[in-house]
Amino acid sequence: MLMYSFLWTAMAEPTADEAPKPVETSGTLRLVATQRPGFVVDFEGRELESGLVFDSRFRTQVDLDLSGWTLQVGGDLIDGQFAGSPWNLDGTTHNYHPEVIGVFNASNFNLRAAQIKRKFGGLAVQSGITTSHWGLGLIANDGNHEQLFSRTDYGDRVFRTAAITKPMDKLVVMVGGDWVLEDDIGGYTDGHMAYQGLASAQYFANKDNAVGFLSVYRKQTKMDTEKSLEGMILDVYAKGLQSVGNLELYGAVEGVYLHGEHGQISNRMNPDGLAVRSYGTVAQLEVRHQKATMGLHAGFASGDANPSDDVYSTFSIDRDYNAGSMIFDLHQAATEVATYNLITDPEHAGNPPDGVEFAVTEGAIRQAMYLQPTFTYKGFTDWMDVAVGSVLAWQTVPVSSPFISYRNGGVAVNHLGEVTTGYQLGVEVNWALMINHQYDSGLKNGLSIEGAHLLPSANMGVEDTLSMVRVQQTIGF
Repeated sequence: MLMYSFLWTAMAEPTADEAPKPVETSGTLRLVATQRPGFVVDFEGRELESGLVFDSRFRTQVDLDLSGWTLQVGGDLIDGQFAGSPWNLDGTTHNYHPEVIGVFNASNFNLRAAQIKRKFGGLAVQSGITTSHWGLGLIANDGNHEQLFSRTDYGDRVFRTAAITKPMDKLVVMVGGDWVLEDDIGGYTDGHMAYQGLASAQYFANKDNAVGFLSVYRKQTKMDTEKSLEGMILDVYAKGLQSVGNLELYGAVEGVYLHGEHGQISNRMNPDGLAVRSYGTVAQLEVRHQKATMGLHAGFASGDANPSDDVYSTFSIDRDYNAGSMIFDLHQAATEVATYNLITDPEHAGNPPDGVEFAVTEGAIRQAMYLQPTFTYKGFTDWMDVAVGSVLAWQTVPVSSPFISYRNGGVAVNHLGEVTTGYQLGVEVNWALMINHQYDSGLKNGLSIEGAHLLPSANMGVEDTLSMVRVQQTIGF
């Protein structure tokens, strides 16, 4: 989605005995094996076949100190599936390309940093390619914040020029501008020219207690049609950590409102575009103990109950902010691709509607809400954690597939053409065993074994429980 960040680290003062290192390197190699289930994805009976697939990613960065200037260069290498059984669905609209085996194509190499930074007294400046993250990652997410029972595969990328200052103690203010390379709603890599100006203010009592406000103006034009969207975003977040005896209580919340005009999406009654009025929020509550953590995460993304009017109310949480690994990230993602293939098939639609590409979100939490209770136990050893949890999910508008329902005379049906009732999507049950070890050399080794089991509602058109197992190895330095 829209991208913004604050570069708090650019304002951090080194300690008296902490001289800048001339060269700093970091990197993480991630290897994943996933056994996915199979299920039907459209009303014509096409099925995503079950299969075992292996994927990799090497994320690295080099920081060079050049006489007070800092040069950062880094990115993702060999990022994709290298063996196994890919998706058997046509099309290349899913940006991770799960239908492809191979890690040496151009799409498997993504530049995440190529920028310079410097401090001039109380002012810090930056210019170049960077990733963007704001607050909890609800709408701007760098894809570098791991979450329990899920994975991050993307990251918002921009060419940013910005200035950051501290007008008073603990207050950080930033103003800047972006040329968008990649994010959820379209950047240069997706055929859009998107620019945005941004300003933010954040107050940090300390690293665990902060509040921030962000405003952004964005103008985006699709290069092949010259249709554009423009609008404003207002975002606020807060987080806090409080000790109570031998416990720590953590809470965080972020909310965002989008207001603008979307000329890249239209309907029969409004061929010139739609007004955008959408909003979303996420919240995190955790009770932390030395041996265990109990958590409750929640999210809400507004939906569009009337796709024929002149207002577009659908909101999507950033695709790298996840809840579980099945109900959205796999099942929804696969049915999105299948629906896109139907809409763009000349046998079903002679002229695909404007904005059809926005139907594919890579499994983002879209016009939906969820509750995610979790429990993590750390008391067995200092190198192993065991976690269990679940995701309870609903849509924020009655469950239906707009394209299939339209073909069905307006009667609400799902992607399989089956009549739906109510809002319920289903329940996902998760478990994980996580092993981590750091060597004296600084090398970090991690291994996790995770399972996800989807108990779908009747609205999803799946009769049996769907199960997935994932094994992930990480090596970092």
